[in-house]
Amino acid sequence: MLEVKFDDMLMAFEFASAGDHYDSCAYLDIETGEFIFVADGFENETPLPADLETSERYLSIPDKHELDLGRALVTTFVEQFIPDKIAVVSGYFRKRGAYARYKDLLEEHSLLDRWYTFEAEATKIALRNWCEDSAITLVESSP
Repeated sequence: MLEVKFDDMLMAFEFASAGDHYDSCAYLDIETGEFIFVADGFENETPLPADLETSERYLSIPDKHELDLGRALVTTFVEQFIPDKIAVVSGYFRKRGAYARYKDLLEEHSLLDRWYTFEAEATKIALRNWCEDSAITLVESSP
């Protein structure tokens, strides 16, 4: 089983989740344990492997949508903490700028910090589960 530092995996996940869906990607070289980052305007120190997207050697790191950490997680949080606002929040996600309006609503209800904690915990759990399913052992970084 390949061992990877949790902090490195989290950084790769956050990179893959940045921007719009598929604007940025991260891969794990399962032979070396190194991460490869791909995005418009992002300069890699070494050229990208020609077979990056086709070889089984490179494992694509999921983004938040692939791990149901986008709208589905928002819905779960709202159902738990402000269920009377579920219709309002659902309406937010029919237009651009949904997360800004959602966070404004959370701020009005003094729930923004709770949301960030909830989101971070859900991310850790989902990422750990994905790694386990992908035969990757996560190790904690040394202090």
